[in-house]
Amino acid sequence: MNRSPSGLYSTLVFGAMGTLWATVCLASPILITDFSSGAPAGTSVSGDAVVEDGVLKLTEAVGGQSGFFFINDLDPGNAVGSFTASFTAYVGGGTCCGDSNSTPGLQTADGFSFNFANDLPATFQGEEGGGTGLTVSFDSWDNQAPDEAPVIDVFWDGALVGQFPTTISQGLLAPVDFWAVLIRLDSDGTLDVSYNNVLIVSNLLTGYTPILGGQFAFGARTGGANDNHWIDDLSIETQPGSAVPVPEPASLLLLGTGGLGRETLWALREIGDQGPEVLGFLTNRDAEHGTDVCGTPVLGPESWIVGRRDVKAICCIGDPRARRRVALSLERQAVQFATVIHP
Repeated sequence: MNRSPSGLYSTLVFGAMGTLWATVCLASPILITDFSSGAPAGTSVSGDAVVEDGVLKLTEAVGGQSGFFFINDLDPGNAVGSFTASFTAYVGGGTCCGDSNSTPGLQTADGFSFNFANDLPATFQGEEGGGTGLTVSFDSWDNQAPDEAPVIDVFWDGALVGQFPTTISQGLLAPVDFWAVLIRLDSDGTLDVSYNNVLIVSNLLTGYTPILGGQFAFGARTGGANDNHWIDDLSIETQPGSAVPVPEPASLLLLGTGGLGRETLWALREIGDQGPEVLGFLTNRDAEHGTDVCGTPVLGPESWIVGRRDVKAICCIGDPRARRRVALSLERQAVQFATVIHP
């Protein structure tokens, strides 16, 4: 359903599905759709998301929903060095609210995200985003510190690189009103984001490096509180860049210095020279830092591995609940994990 200014698409010819995939006659790969004929070819919806009435509806104003929209690689074989994405978004009309830090009893939830990565999971926490590429999160619900919602959060490689408080939802029972959104990533890795025609993020240095085989995706979620999260008039144009190769990690760090960690170290030593190098142990027990376990140094806390792409972790924490908590926390920060199989 095209609500864009008159003439915006006047020079483009749409196919039978109301969608233009331009790989010929245009300098850059581009997807343009107003969803008038359903989900375009090369895209998919999952979870509670549907395309109906000429709109991509990631969630309705119903509690406990999660919806996703994935776009296949627009330029197969080429890394994406920059892109411009524009669309309209309706976040509002919530029918149920709950307590939050900022506005007790009045806040709707939870928000949506725009993502570009080559490792997007099939599902993720909608407003927080997924994968280790670029995520722009439009978070409407304050989950308490360190959350600062309502806010636009920007993530690169699993790490928060910018946080910009702004109104996300139009609120309880708000009538349908689509707000214009523009997300522009430049070739130098800087990002601009405007929401409701207001520039919120300007020239943010993200650290972005070109991604090969990437997908774009939207995600949204509701909880006990809810909102409609609808998208329309979507346009994405990409420009090529040179992919930066990421070496396969050749070294390991063991999380936990207890019995399971020692057994894992023994198994790795049994593998011998054919196995990866063990750099050391990590533990949050400060007293053990700078010591060694069976001749292998204890390097520091578990957070020591965050941001290191040259190593993988093995979680050797005996308690299942603690092991899961640590693993989930580090996965969210783009830490890679390995599995050991004794020969």
